[in-house]
This record gives sequence, structure tokens and C-alpha cells, in this order.
Amino acid sequence: MLEEGAEIQSHTEVAHSYLSQNCHIHSGFIGNSIIGQNCRIGANFITANRRLDRGTIKFLIKDKLINTNQSYFGSLIGNNVKIGIHCGTNPGVIIPGGTHILPNTIVSYRK
Repeated sequence: MLEEGAEIQSHTEVAHSYLSQNCHIHSGFIGNSIIGQNCRIGANFITANRRLDRGTIKFLIKDKLINTNQSYFGSLIGNNVKIGIHCGTNPGVIIPGGTHILPNTIVSYRK
């Protein structure tokens, strides 16, 4: 689902995801994810949406792992996030609004 002003440039695949207003994605793969308003995402960004072991996806919220009971779930990305080129997220990552992620970064939660 694409909101008003959302842009998906060439060489981008979006599957089962929601892109809020004025979100811009240069290229990559967005799967099973929610992306907030006014986000700018550089080239070759990938949201992993399935665990290597095919287990259920968990989110880390306030130091507690919350099981989604889903085997497919990408990332939750807040409003006004800026992401450089060649970045990615592992399944179950939450990126708070206003975050800037430098190029060549893989974002993962740790517990």
C-alpha cells in the first residue's frame, strides 16, 4: 500500500508492505514492513523478512522480546528516517523516528 507522495524508484520490489506519505525508496527490497512518513531510503536497501531458521519473528520492545507468531515480518521504520546506500535490516527490527543510518549498515536487534 502506497500513500500519497510515496515514490518507489526502478529496481525496487515491494511486497506486503505499507509506505506512508512522502516516503522515497531508491532501490532494493521491502518485504512485510511498515515505513513511516517522510523517509528517504538510499540504493540497495533490503528488509529481510524471514529468519534463516524459519522461526517466528520477534521484536525487541523495552528490553522484552515480543513474539509475533509470524514467520514473515520485516521491519517497522518510524517517521523522518534517513537510510544510506547498501543498508539492510534483519527481521523484527524497529527503527525509531528521526534516526539516520549510515551507508553499509545492517541493523539488527540484540538481546
